[in-house]
Amino acid sequence: MEIIYSPIALPGVTYDSTQKLEELLKKNHDFHIYFEGTKHNHIAHNLIAVYTLGASSEELQAVFDKHDKIQKPLFPLKFDDPIHALGNPETFVAHLGDETYYSDYLAFFDHEIKRNGVYATFQTYYCGHGIASEQLRFQSLSGVLHGLIHVGYGIETGHPLLMSEGLALCAVERGDFDHTTAKFTDILFNRSIADDHGDTPSSSILDVFHELYESKDILAPESKINPRHDKAFIGSADTSPIIEAICSKWKVKADAADIKDKLNELLSLSFHLYATTMHEYPAPHFDFFLMHTLTAGFFIPLVLSHIQSLELQATMLKVCCRWFAVEYIIAGVPEIHSHWLSQPIATPVSTSTFSWSDIIQHANKDGDLHVAKVIRSLIKLDILHGKEEQENPFLKIAQMTIGFRKLQEDDIKYAWLMTGVGYEK
Repeated sequence: MEIIYSPIALPGVTYDSTQKLEELLKKNHDFHIYFEGTKHNHIAHNLIAVYTLGASSEELQAVFDKHDKIQKPLFPLKFDDPIHALGNPETFVAHLGDETYYSDYLAFFDHEIKRNGVYATFQTYYCGHGIASEQLRFQSLSGVLHGLIHVGYGIETGHPLLMSEGLALCAVERGDFDHTTAKFTDILFNRSIADDHGDTPSSSILDVFHELYESKDILAPESKINPRHDKAFIGSADTSPIIEAICSKWKVKADAADIKDKLNELLSLSFHLYATTMHEYPAPHFDFFLMHTLTAGFFIPLVLSHIQSLELQATMLKVCCRWFAVEYIIAGVPEIHSHWLSQPIATPVSTSTFSWSDIIQHANKDGDLHVAKVIRSLIKLDILHGKEEQENPFLKIAQMTIGFRKLQEDDIKYAWLMTGVGYEK
């Protein structure tokens, strides 16, 4: 009987929960990657997250049952033989960004992974140097980083179905921007290479984002969020060079030591974007778009660990900086209150004494598809850095995350601010 492949898990995983997970992942593989237009199917994400947090087989089934009814079945194949058709490089590239070919790319990657393995297939298609790989990397960052996150689950678990779904999503996700116009995408397509080996030292990534916060020219003139219009404005020939000029001040050398340092800096930023931009109502509310920078941060080290080229590792860090900037701008460039992390943090009374065990129990039962993913990301940061300060910010923010969920009357409501935390005054 098949089982999940080498998961990163906390104590609590059992034989029964492992078998249930495998059963549900197979069922989910028969769903389309989108539902209700371009909303992403998150079932696999949440199943893995709660499984690794020790969810029971009953809790796993509850996650699936809550969300399977809104999913769409796979579309009929476009090609009679997608494995042969998409094996032609020109045909493979011709249909990138087209959702209607998801079933074909899924069948193709299922075959490639069965033949060559999970990691070799990832390296061939995601880490290559041709236009197909460049386009896959570009599209993996679009759609609020979901392609990157999904292939991250594939890398974390080594699971064939997750990697196949992730690569197929990267293949069909429509790009957020016209990459021939948006200047900050040039680095993805080797159109301009920043001089990261010159005499000018790198700015810190928090300084870069403070400069974005201070800039008056990168935010659309409307007073509320409008993601489609905002992306058009951000990616325009007028605005995108400003963003690129600011982000290019954060330099990453193709050097193992510098990559390690800059990775830690980027992960720290992902936590700051989630934790120190919140709005209090009086309960804390966290931004939907910036939340995805935190959960994507969980997977960036895993993705880099399977990229063999130091040059591409450095490029991906710089690209992630630019895409975090995109989500930051869409969220309304909220002020980053870094000083909050060096002082006692007030948490909702209902969760202020919660231990990690309490938090995990609530996350596994939460009806929202992102809560367990957030808690898992905070646990990883706590393992790495939670003992460095007397005031543990990762535990406190986890308490706050569960606290604001408990204060909501109905767990069907969105747990996250969808209106752009920077617009909430």
